[in-house]
Amino acid sequence: MLLLTIVWACYTTKEYHTEQLTIFSQTKLQEFGTTEGSFTHFYRTGTPCLIIGVIGVAVIAWQQLAQQLFILAFGIALFGVLQLIAGFMQKKQKTDNGFFHVMQDLLQMPFSLH
Repeated sequence: MLLLTIVWACYTTKEYHTEQLTIFSQTKLQEFGTTEGSFTHFYRTGTPCLIIGVIGVAVIAWQQLAQQLFILAFGIALFGVLQLIAGFMQKKQKTDNGFFHVMQDLLQMPFSLH
């Protein structure tokens, strides 16, 4: 069954030429990476997440809630910090690295996958 699904995927998946992939990636980079105000989107996402995470940690500690909730609050705050770092990197035009591309992909993820 596994072999059959692999063969089916190989048969039905369209392959693109290198030139097409290069043009596509350059177009996407221009759409997101070179617009003047696009780094503000990282800030608009990162700042609220950082604030909510910090407030969450404070409320969990103050109300002495379940310790596992700290993981959630720290995770939200960490996501905010990472988004702010990615926005700073884009503002300084240091976007040719894996970290930035992962943060950019998270930010551009279709709503149905959130």
